[in-house]
Amino acid sequence: MARIVETYRTRQDVDKHARVVAQSELSANDSNLNIPRYVDTSTEQEEIDVAALQTDMDALE
Repeated sequence: MARIVETYRTRQDVDKHARVVAQSELSANDSNLNIPRYVDTSTEQEEIDVAALQTDMDALE
């Protein structure tokens, strides 16, 4: 909770947490306050080498 309050007080953009958005951008989005519209909270997924995993599984059997 303290992080949210501090971010609000300092009004700074924080990667994957907060972004200061202009009123014009909010209006352009029909005043939609849905956070993912303005803050990207996604994380990159690690690529999985399925062939290597299958080889490892075969070796274990």
